[in-house]
Amino acid sequence: MKQSFLILTLLIIITSCDFSVNVNTPENNEIDFGKMPEVKASTFNNIQVIDENYCEKYDYSLTRFAIEYPDNVEVKLHEDEFSYMSIKVRENGEIIEEMSIGSTTLNIPMKSKSMELLEMLIPEFEAQIESLTTDFIGKSNFKNKMEYQFNGHADYSDFKEMGYDGKYRMIMMIPFPENNQKLKAVLVSFVANEKSGIKSYKDFQDKGVIAKIWETFRYIE
Repeated sequence: MKQSFLILTLLIIITSCDFSVNVNTPENNEIDFGKMPEVKASTFNNIQVIDENYCEKYDYSLTRFAIEYPDNVEVKLHEDEFSYMSIKVRENGEIIEEMSIGSTTLNIPMKSKSMELLEMLIPEFEAQIESLTTDFIGKSNFKNKMEYQFNGHADYSDFKEMGYDGKYRMIMMIPFPENNQKLKAVLVSFVANEKSGIKSYKDFQDKGVIAKIWETFRYIE
C-alpha cells in the first residue's frame, strides 16, 4: 500500500461520518463558475491548478484553487478518492512533512457546520488510531485568520514501510473562500514528525517546507 496512510486515514474518517446538513445545493453539472482566469506561479517554479474539469473527472466536489511548490518535493494528484492532491517532503526516504488537500461538501453558507463536523470526528478518529491524542479542536488563529481546526499527535513508528517513522503532529483545518459561495471548501491536513523543523502546532504556520508552500494556496474566485 503506497498511499499516504496518515492523510488517507484522516480523510476516510471525515467522509465516512454520518454528516448531513439541510441545505439545497445544485448538482455539479448545474454550477457555472464563469471563465477561468489565467493563473501563474510567482513564488516557486511549479504550480498546480485544480478546476471544475479536474473535479468532474474524479468525482470530487467542485472547487477552484491553485498552489505552488518547489522542485524538491513529491507531488501526487488524485492520490485517492478523497484528496485532490498531496505534497510530501522526504529526508533519506522518510516522510518528515506532508500536506494533503481533500474534498468537502461545505461552502460559505455552510461554514457554521465546520465545528459540528470536527466534533463528530474526534471519537471516530481516536477509534481508528490507537496512539492518537487530541490536543485541540475548535476555532484558532492560523496565519492571521481564524480557522476551524483539529490538532493532535500520534506515534507512527509501526508504519516505516510506508515512509513514516516516529511521532507526528497533525493539523486539519477547513479554510473557506473569501467571497464565492459556489466553491466548495477544501480540507487541508498537515503532518510533521520530530525530524522536521516543525516542533509545535504554531510552527506549522511559518516553519518547515509545507508552511512556505501553503502561503501560495489560493482559491480562484
